[in-house]
Amino acid sequence: MVGEWAEWAAVLLGAGLAGLGVAGFVAPEFVSRSYGITVERGDAVARSWAAAAAWRDVALGAMVAAGALWASRDLAGALVLAAALVPAGDAVVLVRHGVKAGPAYVPHLGGAVAMAAVGAALLLG
Repeated sequence: MVGEWAEWAAVLLGAGLAGLGVAGFVAPEFVSRSYGITVERGDAVARSWAAAAAWRDVALGAMVAAGALWASRDLAGALVLAAALVPAGDAVVLVRHGVKAGPAYVPHLGGAVAMAAVGAALLLG
């Protein structure tokens, strides 16, 4: 029962990540600000990094969803656990760059915890 719930949770996590990536293309200033980084319209370098992060989120979301839909539970769990390193790493980047805004950490740490919990449920369920 837990394993089936975790499979659908992984699909939803994957779809959510891919959706964040698409939003990063459509509204990079808004999305980057909600993640603790300011990207201005005229800043080509920052916009390039935001676009790279958006592509990363689309690819990561597709990987997580595909793993949940077509891989074994063990492999899907391992993929989701490995993918949890990305939001955790994003939070570390914010710390290293002195971002003080507490709300900026919520999506990163929340995502890492949710992905780790779903990955563990897939592996143990």
